[in-house]
Amino acid sequence: MSFAAKYINAWLRVAETVDVTAVERAVEVLAEARERDATVWTVGNGGCGALASHLAIGLTLNTRRSGGRPFRAVCLSADAAALSAAVNDFGSREALRALLECNGRAGDVLCAFTVSGESANVNQAIAAAGAAGMPVVALVGTPGSTAARLADHPVLLGSAEPGIAEDVASAVMHAMYCSFMYEGSSSLPEGFISAH
Repeated sequence: MSFAAKYINAWLRVAETVDVTAVERAVEVLAEARERDATVWTVGNGGCGALASHLAIGLTLNTRRSGGRPFRAVCLSADAAALSAAVNDFGSREALRALLECNGRAGDVLCAFTVSGESANVNQAIAAAGAAGMPVVALVGTPGSTAARLADHPVLLGSAEPGIAEDVASAVMHAMYCSFMYEGSSSLPEGFISAH
């Protein structure tokens, strides 16, 4: 069996371990934020930062495009100018925390992405969110990690291997925002599963 085939098989096995109830609770937390017109802040580093940005786009533009009520959602990791200024002024460990403390408010939601669950800057943002009265959803690869313990609503990704964990996080992230794109639909839209 090729490495590619082994990888796909591993991803499928890991994806089956995701607690769907935890994902559904994360969707409920997002829905509650939208109802109170709160902002969803997203954070992550590297590939997880790309997923955090994708979630913010999905909740805003994609939800609006599909006719749904869009969210207020911003990825703190995506604004290079603001992030580099925060790193310069507060250091890399405190940068996301500083941005969240400047912009967030009680009742907003933080959605964090981290494979290890030990990224200091992400965990500082999670701690700041908790202190400010913001519910925290965290998509985490490593159970028992700091991020998993700090988050109000951890979604465990079933793997600490970055590629697999980020692939599973991508599927969870799509499930989260597609829940709002296809609100009210009793089944998956045509084309979700194509016949071979």
